Amino acid sequence: MIDRVGRLAPLAVLCLGLVAVPSAHAPAADTWLEVVSPNFRVVSNNGERSARQTAWQFEQIRAAVSQGWPWAQAPLDRPLLIVGVKDEGTMKVFAPGYFEKGQSVRYASISASDWDRHYIMMRADLLVDGGEGVNPYRTAYWTYCDLLLSSAFHSRLPLWFTRGMAAVLSNTNVTDKEVQVGRAVPSYIDEFKSGARFPLEQLFTLTRQAPEMQREVDRRRFDAEAWALVHYMLFGEPDTAGRENRLNALARALTSGVPSVEAVGQIYGPLASVDTAYRRYVDRGLFRFVTMRADIQVSQKDFTVQPVSPASVAAIRAGYLGASRRPDDARAAILQARQLAPSDPAAYDVEGLLFEHENKLDEARAAYEKSVELKSTNFLAYVRLASLLARTPAPDTLPTRRTLLERAVALNPAYASSQQALSAVLLQMGLPKDAIEPARRAVALAPSQVFNHTALASALARAGLKDDALAEARVAMTLATSDVERRSVQSVIDMIDRIR
Repeated sequence: MIDRVGRLAPLAVLCLGLVAVPSAHAPAADTWLEVVSPNFRVVSNNGERSARQTAWQFEQIRAAVSQGWPWAQAPLDRPLLIVGVKDEGTMKVFAPGYFEKGQSVRYASISASDWDRHYIMMRADLLVDGGEGVNPYRTAYWTYCDLLLSSAFHSRLPLWFTRGMAAVLSNTNVTDKEVQVGRAVPSYIDEFKSGARFPLEQLFTLTRQAPEMQREVDRRRFDAEAWALVHYMLFGEPDTAGRENRLNALARALTSGVPSVEAVGQIYGPLASVDTAYRRYVDRGLFRFVTMRADIQVSQKDFTVQPVSPASVAAIRAGYLGASRRPDDARAAILQARQLAPSDPAAYDVEGLLFEHENKLDEARAAYEKSVELKSTNFLAYVRLASLLARTPAPDTLPTRRTLLERAVALNPAYASSQQALSAVLLQMGLPKDAIEPARRAVALAPSQVFNHTALASALARAGLKDDALAEARVAMTLATSDVERRSVQSVIDMIDRIR
């Protein structure tokens, strides 16, 4: 990495995820393509060159994060689909809620997540700034970086650190030869200087559920302050090795459960000194960033490309609308997908999710059964059908549930819940030795989840490895944060003691 320092020059400030562009209307029919790179899938109606470039840029951001901050890199637990729309008209069709009530803002990127995948939608017709300024796709990159951090640490990091780190990494500019990470963001600086700020002790304790995070004005203030503090920690001192070591130590401490006030105090010194230092850093207006060489091993010509059928586009739109909690619009898109391709399972995948969100479990089960019958490639259809079959437990459903979960694991081995569920089914079938391995994978994928450890402890105990089981249960107890979790862990410990 190469450190660079620059004073923030005057430039047009873009709001998070917004850009001023003229309104446009999408034509009735478009040609859609799918481009698949080693780590990303992009579908777009803006042409092959644009789709390849989008996938390549995300590959470069992923490589830069992996090179600079390897502890922030982990496989996502569900697929990420990037939708590159060619104009505002197409974006309106996918996300009508952002254009209602006469809103005058224009969105460069928006995102949504559901149980089966994450979505990032981008205006593919916008130009990226390249080496200077603020990337108009910063919100898209923020979403991706936030997903990376969440997957790497499984929500064990405090909110100020994850949002601050994602905000710093999000303003990444990619050229043919280099990747610039961490350029200053004018909107954050203006917000930081505009008024009152949270005391660090309060900043460190705020969660997503805090009342302050439900108010837009406070959320903007929080994000600006978190960005400023993490930017200072990443780039505020000239000693590159020293500051990297301290940030790595901070991440380890926070992940292990050390409170932010204590961790920051131990590593960076008294909070009063930290508060003075990072405010002075922002006021000074000289902001370092890092430049890395582009990963030349990732070549656009190696990406695969294929057409996307109108039925598949309709199913993708239905999925995005469902993830955006617009069920009526999603069902209209499902109907369109079925009219175009009655045997395409993707529409049934989305319908099953919609029914589950509405707690219509019998209807959800029917939709997933149809999806599985049509050989869906969506791992979640198999996971959820296995779960719904367990509502009426019977020995004769265990082989079916096992088959479903093994298929889910084959389609997406990074989803910890399907590994844990497979272990539980194998245990019910009287196969404790077979249950150990999927439970171990669940723990490896999500080590902070209490029930992954209890599943492994149960399998170890039933397989006769009682000392290992008790050690695993004790780990689970240290992770438990609620009475429900503690009671569950204690029941496993009691079971191990009975076996002992």
